[in-house]
Amino acid sequence: MSQGQDVYVIAPWDNYSSKLIAEGIHFIPIKLDNYRINPLQDFRYAWSLFRLYRRHGFDRVYHYTIKPNIYGAISSYIARIPRSVIVVTGLGKMFLFKSQLSNTLSKWLYTMASVCADEVWFLNNHDQSKFLLAGILKGTRSHILPSEGINTQKFRPKTKKESGIIRFLFAGRLIRPKGIYQFISAAEAIKKKYPNTRFEVLGFIDENNPESIHYNELIHWQNKGVINYLGSTEDVRPYLQRADCLVFPSYYQEGLSRILLEAASMATPIITSEQAGCQEVVLDRISGYICKKPGVSELIKRLEELLSISFADRVVMGEQGRAHIKAKYDIELIKSYYSSNKLIPTVTEHQAS
Repeated sequence: MSQGQDVYVIAPWDNYSSKLIAEGIHFIPIKLDNYRINPLQDFRYAWSLFRLYRRHGFDRVYHYTIKPNIYGAISSYIARIPRSVIVVTGLGKMFLFKSQLSNTLSKWLYTMASVCADEVWFLNNHDQSKFLLAGILKGTRSHILPSEGINTQKFRPKTKKESGIIRFLFAGRLIRPKGIYQFISAAEAIKKKYPNTRFEVLGFIDENNPESIHYNELIHWQNKGVINYLGSTEDVRPYLQRADCLVFPSYYQEGLSRILLEAASMATPIITSEQAGCQEVVLDRISGYICKKPGVSELIKRLEELLSISFADRVVMGEQGRAHIKAKYDIELIKSYYSSNKLIPTVTEHQAS
C-alpha cells in the first residue's frame, strides 16, 4: 500500500474485517466452511473466487489455508491471474484423515492446485518434505519462508518480578490437537504436588470446529480449581508477560506456531512438543523444554524440570529464547528474505529426487 498498490482481502467476515477496512484495504466477504467437506458448497466457493478474480483482474494472489489454497489456485489459473502463490501455513488435518478416500482426494486436489500455482511456500522443511514424498509438487517451484515473522519491538518483555507463584499459561485455539486435554491432565497432577502453581487458559472456543472442546468442560475444570480461564483477547502480551512459562503440547500439524514466536519474543520460557512447527522455535533446555514423547507423563516431567530451576534461571532461559527469535524470526529479517527474493531453499520435484 505504501508503494501505491491496491490490496484486497477475500475472506469470511469476522472481528478483524473492520480493522482491515480501516487500514485502507479493500475487504470482500465470502462464505467458506473450512472444517467440513461439502462438494456443492466447495464448488460455490471456487466459482465465487473465479468470478472475483475475473472481475478485479488481480496481478498476484496469495492463498492461505487448505480450501483457499486448493480452490483459489485452480480458480486463479482458469482466470489467468499472472502470479498465484500457495502459502502452506501448516498441514492441519491433511494426511490425518481416517478415510483412505479422503486422504487420496485431498492429495489429488492439492496436486492439481500445485500444478496451477506459480509457487508453493512452506514455513518449515517438514511440510515441504511431506508434499514432495506424496508427489504433490509436480515440478512446481517451492520455497521455505522461515516463518511469517514476529515484530520483536512490539513483543518485547518488561522486567519480571519473582512472586512466589509460578504460572503456566496455555494460549491458543481450544481444540483437541493443540494439546488442551494434556495441559489439563498435567495441571491436575502438578497442583496436587506443587500448591504454589497456577494453570491458566487463554483462548476462544470455535463452535464450528468439530475438534473444539465444549464450554461445559471448561466450566467444569474451572469449578474444580484446576485452571483459571482468562477468556480470549486481541492482545496476548500482558498474559505472556505475567506467565512464568507458556505450555503448548500441540500435536496439530503447525506451519510455525505463532503463539510460540510471541512467547519467545516476550522472553517467556516455553514447554512444547517435538512437533514440526513447534520444536523449531525452542532451544531444548536452553530457552525451554521439548517433550520428546507424546503423552501427559512426558509433559509432567518437563513441568517439574522447570519447577526445579530458580527464578533467575527462568529469566536467563527467557532471554535465550528472545535472542533466538531476534536472530532467526524477526519480521525485518523475513521481509528482507521476501524483498530480495531469497526465499530458501528453492526445490523442484526433479531436484529433490
